Amino acid sequence: MGDEPNSRLWTVASGTFLAAFASTCLTGLYATFRSQPYARLATAAAFNSTVTAATFFSIREYLVIPARQQIQDSPPSPSELSWTDLRTHHLVDSGISGVVTGGLIRGLTAGRRVVLPAALTVGAVSLVLQGAYNELHVQRIKYIGNASRQPTVVPVVVEPDKRPLRQRMLEAVGIRTLSNEEILDKLKQERERHLARIAELEAELKTEK
Repeated sequence: MGDEPNSRLWTVASGTFLAAFASTCLTGLYATFRSQPYARLATAAAFNSTVTAATFFSIREYLVIPARQQIQDSPPSPSELSWTDLRTHHLVDSGISGVVTGGLIRGLTAGRRVVLPAALTVGAVSLVLQGAYNELHVQRIKYIGNASRQPTVVPVVVEPDKRPLRQRMLEAVGIRTLSNEEILDKLKQERERHLARIAELEAELKTEK
């Protein structure tokens, strides 16, 4: 609980910075392509988006979320969250904060007649953006999970052919060279045949005598 205020402050600061940065870049690019004074438009966009984002995130983090946590049961632990929980995370909070922010800012700058349209518009945009952010978060988790379950590919190391060049050339044309063990076996077989033949000849000589 001690880190919660710092976490909320970080969310407000980072959300405000990202919103202002994106708005400034997009407005500057649009003004450049339309041959309009991009510096003035980008500066105005940066100021407006900073005020809007800071108001939105401050209302959400310090008013809406704490109020809803007070009236709700204890939230599930991260290990118990389902895909639906992740996809709807802060969805209602952002919608309510968008309605309040849009109505408040436009009411102060343009009068009460635009409060309701502005509130509904900003609320709808906030819902869409929060839903898109949640879906990106879900897909990132799925991607990491799938990547961690893939089997590790073990590279196959092919041992270099260490046979002599002459042996490889003979085998390439169908002539297989014998190993020392094979040559020794053949010599033993020939010796046995010769010994058997000698024994036969000696027996024939004894018979003739």
